[in-house]
Amino acid sequence: MRDGTTARRRLAARKDALQQALAALRQNDLGQSQGEGISELSTYDNHPGDLGTEMWRREQQVGYGQDLARDLALVDEAEAALKQGRYGVCGRCGRRIPPARLAARPEALTCVSCQEKVELEAQARLPARPVEQEPLAPLMARQDQRGATGFDQEDAWLAVAMYGSSDTPSDQPGSAYPDIMPNPRERRGAVADVDVEELAGPD
Repeated sequence: MRDGTTARRRLAARKDALQQALAALRQNDLGQSQGEGISELSTYDNHPGDLGTEMWRREQQVGYGQDLARDLALVDEAEAALKQGRYGVCGRCGRRIPPARLAARPEALTCVSCQEKVELEAQARLPARPVEQEPLAPLMARQDQRGATGFDQEDAWLAVAMYGSSDTPSDQPGSAYPDIMPNPRERRGAVADVDVEELAGPD
């Protein structure tokens, strides 16, 4: 970039704004415990829904802090590129980064086209399912075992639906749970009578 003074001024202003935002976040939000965040001495007796809202808010704050730290690192890289005479040149394709992009994002190290590719590549590396759902895979895989009569998804549904669902007697006047539950007295782990006999074994 020809106007090095303008670039340095923009980078310095961007860095100062990011540092101030990160300091305020750490002091006012992340610097408080969950109890302090909801003005409670303890979170033990609070409704789980209230704590769920606070946890969601805290996750947003942590993510925002990570974004600020990432942008600060990019500013440092851009300042190093400016000293080396590489500022304003895309680090992937080698073409000039448009001045309008540098004015909006002084820390930009790639052109718009290459940045889109970077973001798509990063998205493709993300796991298909959240990491906390990994333990569910072995449980669901058991359904594919032929001849297995263990506690499957149908049994799990029957176990929880007996306490209420969207199809309750209050939704269907004149009905009762035994009327609307599929096979309410079915033995747990048995799908058909033949399974019961197999489980019982020979006389």
